[in-house]
Amino acid sequence: MANKVIVRSFLVALVLGVVISLKGQNKATISFSSDKLTGVKLYKPIDGTFQYTVLSDIVDLKPNIKVSYDLEVDDFSCIRLLFPGIRIALILFPGDEVALKYTDNGEVLISGSNAEGHRYYNDSFISSGTMFYVDKIRYIAKNTPSVEKIAVEVDSVIIKEVLIR
Repeated sequence: MANKVIVRSFLVALVLGVVISLKGQNKATISFSSDKLTGVKLYKPIDGTFQYTVLSDIVDLKPNIKVSYDLEVDDFSCIRLLFPGIRIALILFPGDEVALKYTDNGEVLISGSNAEGHRYYNDSFISSGTMFYVDKIRYIAKNTPSVEKIAVEVDSVIIKEVLIR
């Protein structure tokens, strides 16, 4: 009987230890720094779903002062950040530590966990991929009078770009 109590107590302590240690790992940290006074708008997931329309937080940055921002990350999270004139998307996993520095010339330098992947995603994929087409579609919509013509123009731009590449 005493052995069962000892075994149960040991199992309960083991399970609690695992749960507590796993709970502490559901965090990612973004460290912000800036060469000038500015602010960053954060759009965090709502109920685990990526969103970019409801502002979650604003981080005020002062020159040469580092600001750490902790996020709860259960599996992975897509975070959208808006610096003045620059959009950044980060895909964060538990335990990630990413550093973002806003420079005097308006660039954002990314370092830390998966920095190369973040740079590729933001510079190559978003800027020249998705945003290329969004900018083209906006230009066509602004300069085309009818909805039917917009659809034809958008299709022709996408087809030309796909065929050229």
